[in-house]
Amino acid sequence: MGDLEVLEAVCKVHGDAYRALDDFENSPLYYASLCGREVAVNFVLTAYERECCTIPPDELLRCVTNALNQYTRALLQQRMTLEEVLKAKAQDADCGENGEDDDSEEGAWFGLLADDG
Repeated sequence: MGDLEVLEAVCKVHGDAYRALDDFENSPLYYASLCGREVAVNFVLTAYERECCTIPPDELLRCVTNALNQYTRALLQQRMTLEEVLKAKAQDADCGENGEDDDSEEGAWFGLLADDG
């Protein structure tokens, strides 16, 4: 959870830090999704909503495409809430699953990019 505390502290000082890009053109949302930090992903998504800002479509696509697991992708695509993600991950842990992608479930993982809901 240390990532979230750092992100919150930086955003408290620099209000739009959640949108900042580093030297590699990567945002906090990108790194949070890449590392599977759903709580940090939710923080950034909430910050965008609070400021009435839209995540650039290409940035969102990069985050969804490179997300660590299915839960992070579902959160980014607003198919699950943070509470649902945390509950599902806890259930997977109880069942001995690791929450990583299993391409056999619904075909290739990139099929999740299509809006079928």
